[in-house]
Amino acid sequence: MNRSLESVVVGALAGLLVGLFFLWSDLSAAFSMCQQQAWWDQRMFRLVALEWGPSFRALTFFCLGGAMLGALSGGRLALGGRLTTFLGSFVLVVFPVVEIARSMVATQPPCDSPNIVWIVLDALRADHLGSYGYQHDTSPFLDELAHGSTRFEFAVSQESYTLASAASYFTSTYPPVHGVLYDEPQIDLLADEMLTAAEVLADIGYSTAAFVFNPHLQARYRFGQGFEVYDDSIKKAEDGEGVHVHDVFDTAERMHNKVEGYLKERAAEGDSRPAALYLHYRDIHGPYVPPPPYHEMFAPEDWSAAQRAVALRGTCRSPEDPSPKFIEDLEYRFAQYDGEIRYTDDALRSLFELLGEYGIDLTNTVVVVTADHGEEFRDPHPDDQQGWTHGRTLYVEQVRVPLIISLPGDSPSEGQVIEAPVELLDLAPTLIELASCEGDALPDEFQGRSLLPLLQGGTRPERPVFSGGNYSRGLVIADGMAYYAFDKKTKSKERRQYLRPDEAYVGNPGAQLFDMTRDPRQTTDLVDEQGETRKRLEALLGQWLDTEIRHGATGTAEYDDETVEQLRALGYLGGTDGEGGDGL
Repeated sequence: MNRSLESVVVGALAGLLVGLFFLWSDLSAAFSMCQQQAWWDQRMFRLVALEWGPSFRALTFFCLGGAMLGALSGGRLALGGRLTTFLGSFVLVVFPVVEIARSMVATQPPCDSPNIVWIVLDALRADHLGSYGYQHDTSPFLDELAHGSTRFEFAVSQESYTLASAASYFTSTYPPVHGVLYDEPQIDLLADEMLTAAEVLADIGYSTAAFVFNPHLQARYRFGQGFEVYDDSIKKAEDGEGVHVHDVFDTAERMHNKVEGYLKERAAEGDSRPAALYLHYRDIHGPYVPPPPYHEMFAPEDWSAAQRAVALRGTCRSPEDPSPKFIEDLEYRFAQYDGEIRYTDDALRSLFELLGEYGIDLTNTVVVVTADHGEEFRDPHPDDQQGWTHGRTLYVEQVRVPLIISLPGDSPSEGQVIEAPVELLDLAPTLIELASCEGDALPDEFQGRSLLPLLQGGTRPERPVFSGGNYSRGLVIADGMAYYAFDKKTKSKERRQYLRPDEAYVGNPGAQLFDMTRDPRQTTDLVDEQGETRKRLEALLGQWLDTEIRHGATGTAEYDDETVEQLRALGYLGGTDGEGGDGL
């Protein structure tokens, strides 16, 4: 090797070592992120393009600068030694410093962007909150929040189970577009090409973190796209004497311990970027086993000692101790479900105290509280077998969810109620518009529309809202009417819609039409009485269901043994409720 080439190689290696020294913490964090999101078996350019970002570019400058310095010092150039040293030092030191400074400026929001706290309460019905008219005191904190915020009276989730619903509100696309619909026998994967709200917020300059207690939303199923921190670990406590069944599952308390750890670390690192937090609580989801004293907070006075004892032990899911018949009673389930809501509501009050303690300025924070879907308690509908939990149909109790949005500072939205139907896929464009400077364009990929005009006391043109997408079933609500198309066999209590299509459950189409103004609980079918309305909405829904999948689920993944255990404990995968298992 000649002297000049040797000098180039030595210089490049020296620059690489210097770069690694200065940038190791950033690069190490990128490697950890990739391991967490299981990207090793996918295209490695994601590591460089999405995770190393400016650190990788700065490292490249160090390496190239070292090579140039080696070339200048080893080559026989007609330049003086001082000039050679000056030029080499400039390339090796100044370029990387300028690049790092430029990238830091580029990743800081160019305006005073607010913090974002996005809370999803799994399986929460809207009509079990006080601010939505419920008679029991299940939600004092959320009611206070709603009083000073904007409450949307009729928000619609894009499916009645978590997998498809979350894929929709993360990507602001309908289920026929993202194609993430089924979880058995394998679970659909969210396509890498789908743009998520978290990815856009990270590009704007937010520190993004998610804490998720639903096993279907693990990072390895690609729901962690765009989050710097995506904690999907679910710790199962050991069963034993004196351990309440509620403690077997992750609770709001465990959630807040994780959030506190993250906030401490963020403060220690001096991270001054606005925070975007996504918190997915699972306590309200079945099995309903609220801890004392919530287990009997909403119990009728005439409850027997046996009912109170079962509620205290939380044995309604224990295979070793078969449940007494009364746990199938609506009264019993409502009492336990409401207890879970109140437990979570009290926990949310403590969450906001925690956020304030660790530097999240609540006066400059957008707060969103919603649910991924509702819950079914044998609600009566025409020609329906009725059932428990969710995922079986698209009736109102399963797709209508609460939606409360609080804007920072003084806002015309305080205390207002929006009656017009909106969709959960409207959340991503809303949050991005609030986070961005005025005039920034929303991503073309998003199908939702920003709610900001409504939040600011204005109006926006109304349009139909949709839910569903698999088994050719779907719901469209327009002009106060709801048209629901389905295959009749899929309304069986034993059939779960997130199973992959089966020929035994297709070929018997049905449809129903409801007047949502006069019949909000959907008890009277008008499909044979209003032919013109049916034709119009049927055509509208058909066009929506025929939407070409833009990316769709890119393959499937097998469950590991730990996830299978978690899912079965929650009633998934042919759970213990005797009716085909709970929904997602």
